[in-house]
Amino acid sequence: MSEKDLACPSRRGRQKSVLFVLLMNEEKNLPEVSVIIPAYKEGERIGRTLLEIKEYFARTGKSYEILVVVDGSPDNTAEVVRNYAEKIPQLRLIENKENHGKGYVVRQGLL
Repeated sequence: MSEKDLACPSRRGRQKSVLFVLLMNEEKNLPEVSVIIPAYKEGERIGRTLLEIKEYFARTGKSYEILVVVDGSPDNTAEVVRNYAEKIPQLRLIENKENHGKGYVVRQGLL
């Protein structure tokens, strides 16, 4: 995955709504980049996405975090993310039991 693909994920047809927030405050030991992924019914493909993001940041050397916000998904999305969190320490799951919509979960990930 190239830097261009991460800046415009729709080029690859996956996770069109991945947001990148640059964090500049190193005094608080914050990561340089936060990747926020709103997820609904993504159980089959989110694992690949998470691994690609991890591999990308391993190549760049930038500090990062991945926040997956599950929006009341009826499938196994949250369970898959939990399993990957054991392999990717920079991964955090925020799980909503009810569906609130994409805008809500994006804001939730930013805050």
